[in-house]
Amino acid sequence: VLPRDASFPIDSLFQTIEKELRSGKKVIIALQLEAGWPIFVVHKQTPNGEFVSYSKLGSHTLIIRNTKEIVKRSNGTEIMTYSTSPGL
Repeated sequence: VLPRDASFPIDSLFQTIEKELRSGKKVIIALQLEAGWPIFVVHKQTPNGEFVSYSKLGSHTLIIRNTKEIVKRSNGTEIMTYSTSPGL
C-alpha cells in the first residue's frame, strides 16, 4: 500500500486508468466521500480528461464527474483492474 501523501504517484494512477478505459475495460476505484471510501466504477473519460464514475446507494445511482479532483484531494486511492483469459 502506498502512502497517501505528496509522494503518491497520482499521474501514474491516472495513466493506468486511461489505458484500461482505452482498452474497453472499466476500473474499480475507492473515492473518499463524506461517508468513508465507497467503491465506484470508472466508466469513461470526458473530452476534457476528467473521469466519470458510477456507484449505487440503494435504488439511487451516484454519478461522480470530478473523479480526478477527489483522488487528488485524497492524495491518492486504490484501484482494481482485471484481465480475462481467452476462451472464458
